[in-house]
Amino acid sequence: QGQAPYSGQGRAAYPAQGQTPYPNQAQPPYQPQGQGPYPGHQSQAYPGQQIPAASTGGQHGYQTSPGAAGGKVTRPGTDQFKSRVEIRIECKNLLNLDIMSKSDPCAVLHMMRAGRWEEVGRTENVINCLSPKFSRSFVVNYFFEEVQKVLIAVYDIDNITPQLNDDDFLGQIETTLGQLVSNTPMTAPLILKNGAKAGQGTITIRTEEIKEGLENVTMTFRAQKLDSKDLFGKSDPYLEIMKATSDGNWQVVHRTEVIKNNLNPNWRMFQLSLQNLCGGNKQQAIKFDCYDWDSDGSHDFIGSFTTTFDEMSKATQQEISWPCVNPSKKSQKEKLLQFWYNFLNILQGGEGIFI
Repeated sequence: QGQAPYSGQGRAAYPAQGQTPYPNQAQPPYQPQGQGPYPGHQSQAYPGQQIPAASTGGQHGYQTSPGAAGGKVTRPGTDQFKSRVEIRIECKNLLNLDIMSKSDPCAVLHMMRAGRWEEVGRTENVINCLSPKFSRSFVVNYFFEEVQKVLIAVYDIDNITPQLNDDDFLGQIETTLGQLVSNTPMTAPLILKNGAKAGQGTITIRTEEIKEGLENVTMTFRAQKLDSKDLFGKSDPYLEIMKATSDGNWQVVHRTEVIKNNLNPNWRMFQLSLQNLCGGNKQQAIKFDCYDWDSDGSHDFIGSFTTTFDEMSKATQQEISWPCVNPSKKSQKEKLLQFWYNFLNILQGGEGIFI
């Protein structure tokens, strides 16, 4: 999760706990504690324990703080209506172009502007994965009466250069933003540059209108007595946070860092908007999955729980916990994943209100 594979600091795979090579961007990916994102690269830690914002970035043409504003407004100087739309991407059955491992996919969003394709942003790379669910989203302006052409291309990122022409191309889809909004979720085959299908590879794109005036929520998690999935050591746990989608599926909105060799992890603080967490619906289900990270991408499922923001908000005064249940091991009642808030940050009119 979170890393941009093309910033001037090179390709990020899985930064160490508490570190990210891309300050002020989306949530960092999940990398074992104490390991850098790639050999010879030094990650930059968050100065002064700055809280990383999750799910959207702000350095490559797409918007930050999606909870701070939204709704329908008019384009300046015109009476053309627009809204802000969040775009999320996942793929299945991508081509595997790596010999000794699996592809490390990244999705790149382009939009047609003034007759040429302009890059809007990139997701994180998901290492050793042929069916990635990208946690980084994009927020773009949607003009109702304008044809806005969209191109999403998927690459296997195998180097630290910012260019894409030296990375393996896995396929693309060309459509319009209007089609994505009216047909969400849209699933289509990935197409190679010669017009052929990219094997069995597909891409699913979901859009959601950004609602106005939603809070940004800062949260921390810890777990106790997790299962040990490693034969000669302890598990390397990380969390995936997912919101329910309109088509009955789950969409990954955040991944924590990995904490290496630890059955009682304390993950670092992070921030999500209510838009990202639950679409602004405080009674909507939110799912938390806990995994044991493996370098080959075959992460072992430890357990999960489901809750709502209303239930989670009780943790503003005291720590609360949920059983982290693996359905195949329901008799293990001692497995607990504990959650608590440090504060709730409401962003309205540029002011922060802390509860």
